[in-house]
Order: sequence, then C-alpha cells, then structure tokens
Amino acid sequence: MLKDSSLASLPWLTIDSALLPEKVRKFTSAQAPAPARNMAARGALPLAAVELVSTLAALAGGTDEAADIARESLGNLPLPVLSEAAQKVALAEALQAVAKACASHAEVLRLVAANKATNDQTFAALATSTDRETLDILANNQVRMLAVPRAIECLYFNPLASSVLLDRLIELAGRQGVALNAIPALEEHMAALAEAEEDAALAADAFEATLMEAQLAANGESEVADEEGAAEALEDAKSKPIATLIGKMNMAQKIRLATLGNASARAVLVRDGSKNVALAAIKSPAVSVGEATAYARSKEVAEDVLRFIGNKRDWLRYYEVKHALVANPKAPTALALRLVNHLRDKDIRALSTSRNIPAAVKNAASQRLKTRSG
Repeated sequence: MLKDSSLASLPWLTIDSALLPEKVRKFTSAQAPAPARNMAARGALPLAAVELVSTLAALAGGTDEAADIARESLGNLPLPVLSEAAQKVALAEALQAVAKACASHAEVLRLVAANKATNDQTFAALATSTDRETLDILANNQVRMLAVPRAIECLYFNPLASSVLLDRLIELAGRQGVALNAIPALEEHMAALAEAEEDAALAADAFEATLMEAQLAANGESEVADEEGAAEALEDAKSKPIATLIGKMNMAQKIRLATLGNASARAVLVRDGSKNVALAAIKSPAVSVGEATAYARSKEVAEDVLRFIGNKRDWLRYYEVKHALVANPKAPTALALRLVNHLRDKDIRALSTSRNIPAAVKNAASQRLKTRSG
C-alpha cells in the first residue's frame, strides 16, 4: 500500500453550512451552541438519509466535541441509511467522510466508488480497499482511473486487485501518456504487456495463487533481512512449490509479483530468464541489504541485476555488497574495477590470486596491492 493513501488516512473535510439544508444549518454552523451541535452529532435529528449523513459529515469536519461524536455516529448508522446516502449524496466532502467512517462496510464503499461526486482523493483511497468488488468497480471506470493516476498506483500495490483489469489500465495509461511514477518496475511491466502470452486465464490463476502464497509465507518463511537468510532463499527457491506456480505466469504478472511478493518469490524472479522480470525483482522496494548482498554474490543472476546493485548508492554504503560484486565473475568488469579500490587489503590480496574473476579485475587487484604496499 502506498503511504498516506488508505481510507483511514483520509482527512475529515469541512463543509460550508450554506451547502446544507436550511433546517440543519442552525446545528452545524460554527455559531451553533455546543448542546445543539452535540445533539445533531448523535444523529438525534429526524432527518432523511442524505440530510442526516451530510449533517454528521459537516460536524465531523470540526475540531470540537461534536466532531468526535459525529465521527462515531457516522460509522454506526444503519446500513440502509448509509447505502442510500452513498448513492445520493452530491457533496464530495460528505462522501469522503462516509468512506472513511465505513471502511469496513463493503456495500457502502461500492456505492461511494460508483458515485460520480466522489472526489479524487477518496477515489484513490478506495483502491486500497480489501473488497474485490469495490476494486473492480474502480478499475472498470477507466476514464476516471486515467484521470486519477494515484488510484492506478494504489491498485497496483493492492494484492487483491485483478491483475487482468490492472494490466489493461497500465496499458491504457501508457498509450495516453499518464505517468505512474510510484510503480517501481513500470517500464518492465509495460514491455511485458507488449509481449503478453496467450494463456492469460491460466497465468492469472497462477499469479493469484502465488501472491497468496507469498503474502501468507506459505512455505513457513518470513521476510529475510540478513545475507545468510537471503542466500538460503536463493538456494531453496527452485525446489519450492512457488517456483512451479511462477512458471505458469505471464511476464506482466511476474513483474507485479516481484513488487508485491515476499523474499521467496523474489529469489525465483531475480534469476528469471527475462531481463525485465529480473530487474523488477531487484527494484522491489522490499529488497533488503541482506538480499542485495546475496544477489551480488550469486553467479545465477544476470549482469543487469548486478549492474543495478552496483549503481544503487544506498547499498554501496555496505562493504559486503562491494566485496560481493568485485568477487563475482559475472559482475560487469567496469563496475568491478571501480569498486576494487574500496576493498580491504586482505580481500584485495585474495582477489589478486583468484582464478574465478576476469583477468582485468585480477590485475587491478594486484596493481592496487603493489601501490598500497609501496
């Protein structure tokens, strides 16, 4: 989930009393006496669904005692009242209050998602919902999704979103020139969509099954932070059931799994034969320094992955990452030559006699050793 994009993170918005029915303004205006505001906040006024919800939403946007009461009352209204209001309310601020207060009411969220008055902020936050039907309603509103790129990004990071609908949105966004900057492997995903496999249904089933396994750590594994754990994940990945499921997925789904999956999924995907898939795995925001070190040491990852690691400053602050790259015969020679000067004498000495690295790197280590000793 993207930071500050959840339904819970939505702010309570203020509503101009002039936009409300005249009969409730004396309860919602800032000049209204506290007892009157508190009474209205408890939902004690005899109002129709739309008026009642709008009144509570207006009070919820305040900073007094009535605001706290109204927020609680809004979430506790009967479902028929909330449902009617979610369909008919025309105030975007009130619909945002409903979405925030009713995050656990799937029926209400679906109606807010379909309401044309729902503002962009709420629309994007709805894409973080755990209700699949709400997500489908959003994804199928392609015009609105393209107008609110944040909603597409939120869907991408939501493991419950349909991969088929999401792929369609990403493809449309690419054609329309809509930027999706929060998706780390967007370029690779776009390239994968251009080469999509025919058996999309089978691939979609495999993606959902694999993602569920990754999310629930079905192999009894948790996310790894240290190099030893990451190395074990790399060693064991091919024999795990998750590898079989990943083998049934198309490239776009592998790329999305690389972003959403756990260390076991990344251990398979970082060695994928497709450059785009492997790069998506190493670009995942979840990759730890321990994983990066294990990948830098592995002779099974592609040169492009090693180059990415070697160009990421945050990882190069760690000595073990630099040493692993220089000692890896698959690392780009130019990268290894650049890093060899940063190694300790003991490691440079070992490299100067190694038979497993390119001659140029070995010679550079020998020369560096002579320079330091001289």
